Amino acid sequence: FLEGPIEGYIDGKRLAESTACELFGTENTIVVGPSFIYGGKRFPTFGKVYRAFVESFIAKAYVGGNDALRGLSQAPLEDWVEKSLFSSPVEVENVAGVLSAAALGLVTREMVGDRKQGFFDLQGKPIEYDNVLCVDGTQEIERVNKEAVIPRNGVNASSKTNKVIKGVPFAEGA
Repeated sequence: FLEGPIEGYIDGKRLAESTACELFGTENTIVVGPSFIYGGKRFPTFGKVYRAFVESFIAKAYVGGNDALRGLSQAPLEDWVEKSLFSSPVEVENVAGVLSAAALGLVTREMVGDRKQGFFDLQGKPIEYDNVLCVDGTQEIERVNKEAVIPRNGVNASSKTNKVIKGVPFAEGA
């Protein structure tokens, strides 16, 4: 994967990750990578509409057609901008659930596996990321949120079945 179009953004993320690893160690660092987060009180339906669009047949056909055309080219196959624009957004409750579970030490290597590698800079040199716990993408965030059982009000319950902590709705005000 080539980072070209968003190199400065990626450099900032890489610096933040390396700083977290230096401060807390790789075994105590987790990276959560949603593409686009929606929900809460602001624009409550936009994310759902956008997700329906990017998961529609026409959007998938468009991305698939472009991928096929890129396959005929000598240029790098990955288009980060297009992949970002056509990535499914994720609900804020799912991201909050994963972050809460991570803070409680409930996200494990067995849940997420090793960190994805195979990224290259603009000069084509490989970039090696630290093998921190990494939950990346909408489907992975939703899966880990369902698997991580967070104790709430003294009871173990998944974030989907018990959204109230001491009378305050989960992720209120997001």
